[in-house]
Amino acid sequence: MLMNKYSCDGFRYFLLKASVPHSDTNYSEVKIHRMLNAELADTLGNLLNRACARALNPKQVFPHFSHEAFQKLTESNVRHLIEETSILPEKVQQHFLEGYFYRGLDCIMACLRDTNAFMQFNKPWELAKHTDNDSKEKLSTILHIALEVLRISGILLQPVIPTLSSSLLTRLGVPEDKRGWHNLQCFESYCNLHNPLVGQSLTPSSIPLFERRKQ
Repeated sequence: MLMNKYSCDGFRYFLLKASVPHSDTNYSEVKIHRMLNAELADTLGNLLNRACARALNPKQVFPHFSHEAFQKLTESNVRHLIEETSILPEKVQQHFLEGYFYRGLDCIMACLRDTNAFMQFNKPWELAKHTDNDSKEKLSTILHIALEVLRISGILLQPVIPTLSSSLLTRLGVPEDKRGWHNLQCFESYCNLHNPLVGQSLTPSSIPLFERRKQ
């Protein structure tokens, strides 16, 4: 019954996030409810919804990165976010290989929370109201950074929530043959490398990634 209510992916996420090796874990539906709403619906799902919103990205394509606009974002600790995301695959892989899934998931969620804070600080919805080129470039760069974090997170989450990860990566327009762990290089544009996703269409979706569950 719990899997029907919270989905197989949701229940699997809870089990791997709440379980600590060599330690007993207390399970309750209240704990499941709070964790999944906070992490899958709010932290992950809301970030995807905000970053892909048509109001911010009317062309619905993977936005480009502007180095000039990026230099104006340094006050929001964006370099730390990029560095954090760049080392995320190595950290998560190590935790998963050691069987400490909860630690790997903690790392992913911490990065996603930082990205939500980055979005909140830079207020892309305010930039979207302006038509000058500087605002457009800054908006595109902010969304590019958010979608790159989501792409990396989606790939890393595949062993835990395969169905939700597939939906997330499809929403971002990531081809199925570009979802492996060998595709975890991130922020190519920041490193002056070609990013094949830039300019590619996002996949339309009107369904929340993970709908908040009611008690």
